[in-house]
Amino acid sequence: HTILSEDDGVNDGGSVEICVLATSCFERNFTVELETSPITAVYGNDYSLLNEHITFTPMTTRGCIGVFAEYDEILEYNEQFALRIVPSDAILNPLDPNSTTITIIDNDYVEVFFDNSSYTISMEDGSGPSI
Repeated sequence: HTILSEDDGVNDGGSVEICVLATSCFERNFTVELETSPITAVYGNDYSLLNEHITFTPMTTRGCIGVFAEYDEILEYNEQFALRIVPSDAILNPLDPNSTTITIIDNDYVEVFFDNSSYTISMEDGSGPSI
């Protein structure tokens, strides 16, 4: 599970690097395709990916992509989407976990409260807190 803040200051929103690991090195390039699934976040409105695939070069076991939170003007709470490995090459055998959930921490809302839990106004002399 990955946390992504909309307020990290990158491209008007936050970013996070998502990595896929291979259990062994391979002697040729291979590509891992990724698929997004909305939970509450919408692709293009709430987040975007640098790529929808990761290319592993020979003899590497780790590949990463950038995921970016898109800043929007909509007032909303935290949102989520899933990212899944899609078997796109005959050599690939996705193991668990073959998906991850990304949470966008959205700070569009402001919590408000009263300064005091009670106020008193005197009807006789008009004293009380000034407005």
